[in-house]
Amino acid sequence: MPAAARDRKPLWIRATSRTAGLFGVRFYNMLYGERSLGDAIHQVEPPAGLVIRRATSGDRELLESDLAPAQAKSCRIAAAQQSRCIVAMNGQKVAGYSWLNTRDIYLLSWRLQKLPPDGGYTYNSFVRPEYRGQKIFQCLTGAAYSELAGEGFQFCCNLVDRHNAPSVAARKRLGALFHAAPILKLPGLDPFPLRRLPFGVTARES
Repeated sequence: MPAAARDRKPLWIRATSRTAGLFGVRFYNMLYGERSLGDAIHQVEPPAGLVIRRATSGDRELLESDLAPAQAKSCRIAAAQQSRCIVAMNGQKVAGYSWLNTRDIYLLSWRLQKLPPDGGYTYNSFVRPEYRGQKIFQCLTGAAYSELAGEGFQFCCNLVDRHNAPSVAARKRLGALFHAAPILKLPGLDPFPLRRLPFGVTARES
């Protein structure tokens, strides 16, 4: 999570999180976002020179060699989770990417919950700083929506930090509805949602 997003958290949350962290307890103040794939999907035109596509084997190699170590590691984790990758390529340079899974919801390296058969999950999205402000995230997410819709999936969901206002706003512009999804990690255990994730909420509320 970007430092700017962390700094927007209220002081009491930051203080409580630091204290709990001393005992190995982590609290993730997340939102569950969902977008119905039955609605029209607006495709954003990528900037000139960029191509949005499902990552090829060559693209996957560039995710290793062309990115900073932290991003390369997160891509290795997502690949090990048998996720698909949508990339934004500028020639042989990776401008951004987003990962897509149709079986499970993940938080970092942890499997949180199994997806229902009609849902997909986008996560681990990244756009290089020099390409930000060009709607590349919208291009990547729209491509993921279209791919899922073409395969018969009914909705696409994601998890985002409640205090990451830019990410929340970007997903709202793409038609996502949000619900609270607090997640807790206790020492020695995988994290788990403190309330049931409301799969299919966009169909129920439309």
